[in-house]
Amino acid sequence: MATGVPPGALTALLQEVAASPEIREEEPLSLSPGTVIGRFEIIRELGRGGFGVVYEARDRDLGRQVAVKIVRPGRITEEEGRVSREAEAIARLSNPNLITLFEVGRSEHGPFLVFELLRGKTSQERMDDGPMPVQEAVHVATEVARGLATHTPRE
Repeated sequence: MATGVPPGALTALLQEVAASPEIREEEPLSLSPGTVIGRFEIIRELGRGGFGVVYEARDRDLGRQVAVKIVRPGRITEEEGRVSREAEAIARLSNPNLITLFEVGRSEHGPFLVFELLRGKTSQERMDDGPMPVQEAVHVATEVARGLATHTPRE
């Protein structure tokens, strides 16, 4: 296993999230800088979406910056059980084209996932910059394909 995430931990977390009542949109999750979740100290909010809120945080034990996603309860349905199986598989992969999942856990603020922190533009920000030159587009497509090939089971 490429990470410290024990087998079944992500599945258990996702099942807990699915069973939780959904937080209404008018009650957004917001953590202040300095809030501590496990060994991670929140620095700032990076973004939010339907699945939860992502924060930049500092791993107080290892001294590294990470991304902590606080999962919004009630966002996963039973039909999406395959999502947990896929996520468990991703947690075991190691490839420069895939984000690394370091940890899963629960806190008083809800279930959380800890990923490597990647810097740069989001896909949306890059698309907002306008059309990509062909050479750059080919490079991006090649790197995406390499990441997908890592995840695709070989027979």
